Amino acid sequence: MSEENNFEKEESSSQAQPRESLHADKPSKRAVEMVDEIRSPLPPLKLKDKSWSNVSFVIILAYMVGLAVWEIYGSGYQAIQNSSGARIGFLLVPILVGNLLAISAWFLGKVLVGKMTGYELTFLTLSGLCYEKHREVKNKNGKVKKFYFNSSYILEMHANFAPKDRKVDANPSGMLWGGMGGIIVMVALLFVLYFVIPDSVLWLKWGFLFCGIHAIETLIYQLFPFRQDYPNDMFVFIKTKKEEDRKAYNIYCIDTAYEFADVDLIAPDFNFDPTSYWKSKALIYKYIDSLYKGDLDNCYTILKQCHQISRFLTIEEQAYIAGERLFILLLLNDRAGADMLFTGLKRDVKNAVLKPYRLSTYRNSLLVKGLILNREDDSIDVANKYYNFEMGSNSVRFRQEKRYFETAKSAVLKAHPKFKLPQAKSNSAKAE
Repeated sequence: MSEENNFEKEESSSQAQPRESLHADKPSKRAVEMVDEIRSPLPPLKLKDKSWSNVSFVIILAYMVGLAVWEIYGSGYQAIQNSSGARIGFLLVPILVGNLLAISAWFLGKVLVGKMTGYELTFLTLSGLCYEKHREVKNKNGKVKKFYFNSSYILEMHANFAPKDRKVDANPSGMLWGGMGGIIVMVALLFVLYFVIPDSVLWLKWGFLFCGIHAIETLIYQLFPFRQDYPNDMFVFIKTKKEEDRKAYNIYCIDTAYEFADVDLIAPDFNFDPTSYWKSKALIYKYIDSLYKGDLDNCYTILKQCHQISRFLTIEEQAYIAGERLFILLLLNDRAGADMLFTGLKRDVKNAVLKPYRLSTYRNSLLVKGLILNREDDSIDVANKYYNFEMGSNSVRFRQEKRYFETAKSAVLKAHPKFKLPQAKSNSAKAE
């Protein structure tokens, strides 16, 4: 990415100017500008750019209710009216089994076609059980944990893909057809079973039919053409038709996949475009590149741009941007400004800032817990979790993040000398 330049040098560099005279009880001009930015109303999104998650939910719910009515009054339901338990099971089991089969078929179809078109599975979570292919940092036992449990994903089941060999010109459209083909084949098999099973086991015959029909709910979700809180494959297909958007999508997927790998991230080189969904999402990595170069003026500019496209970002991504604002203010000794900025954040963004989920968010979480909330136990907990990583030093990114974390810890200890923060362990995430 860029050559090394630690934050202590950045503070005194010409790129870090202008810097106001700071007072403990008075926020800096820069902090006031940041607060004004996050409080300023954003221009309304066009209808096509808004999140349609609620609309897709209503459509799928209406589909499910319609099927339930058909099941209740259909001949299949009449065949198993021997008990209320059986009737309830006949309603619920096809919903659960049908959608699980559909999700599995969609996933397998994406994996198979993805391999043929240059994509690989990089992340998978099933109710909190996670697999991360490129995770390289080691735990306190010296082992790389590619499989782990994350309670924040307890209600989620999804997979992420990225181009193999970090090729930014790959085309993701094939994965849509692979997933769609997987569901169509699976639904066709269930319908075949409905026709071949004899009427003597009518409950099973109709069970397969309704499993197949309920599986279409997953297909409806994946083919919904508008933006949702988490983009589906049809939305990816629509938004990556242009070459630059496709490149931005691939950069975002690659950099996300290699978050905990000892390699440098790919810095986007496109101009700011608030109308492009994937350029907006990849803007975070343009900021990181500027931060590692010590170009704070450009960091401020990109953070402003990130606010303009904040409605395209998840809560975790919004929290990351907020954390970076706080990181810069606190390391420039503007605690009053950081306090004011943190107070102005939305509740869910505040909570997300405190929960580190990517490498750089550990330093941000430590600064907030130590300097703004003054919580010793929470600060110790964050530092212990960070030091449990055994990180390499091949990449500028890992070396910079080690320095930034130590600088953040020094700032906390300067404000709270009695905090018993842990020291970096031998061969752990320690600045070199």
